[in-house]
Amino acid sequence: MFAAVLLGMSCTEQISITTRAGESRLVIYGTMSTDTMPRIVRISRTAGYFDRDDEQIHISDAIVSISDGHDWWSLYETEQKGSYQTIKDVRGIEGRTYTLTVTLDFDGDGVPETYRAQSTMPPAASIDSVAVRESVMFDERLELLLWAAIPDDQNYYLSFHYSVNTGDYADSLSNYTIIQQRHIGSDYIEGIPAKIINLKDEEVYENDLVWFYADV
Repeated sequence: MFAAVLLGMSCTEQISITTRAGESRLVIYGTMSTDTMPRIVRISRTAGYFDRDDEQIHISDAIVSISDGHDWWSLYETEQKGSYQTIKDVRGIEGRTYTLTVTLDFDGDGVPETYRAQSTMPPAASIDSVAVRESVMFDERLELLLWAAIPDDQNYYLSFHYSVNTGDYADSLSNYTIIQQRHIGSDYIEGIPAKIINLKDEEVYENDLVWFYADV
């Protein structure tokens, strides 16, 4: 019996990579749901991968409002630069069309520009129940299971997020799990793992209260 072992030698060399900076783009992000809560809109600009100066990325001094044809809400800038919030709680209503209007001088020419986005809120999911269990596939994970009725529409989307004990959830896109109805293949969600909690990143103990949200 013969065994052969191949030995390789390698070396490392420090290199410098020059990346081309693209044109800066305006980023406006916010959500509306049937939960009664303050609405937050975040305004920023794109930046190069190595440009991590928050003072340059987040944008202040914008005029921000939301309307639905019946009501109008003005948003003020919070202590967090580039984050704008309604003065009072707002609850979205199914079937209404919401318009977000933002006015700011993005290009710095001294003349403010106005940006608008519009979206109609579809019917909400009808949640029957939720449950928490240890993951059957991954170690140190919990699965949030969902039973809910949803519209029979392949273009219907749901976003899932959760919080532990507080009832508040982070509205960052990285905290959302989004699923389309056509991937479910039914108008009823039958106990699917809608969200995974990584216990290495978040501490969850027995008798903790887990809040689960399913937004359209």
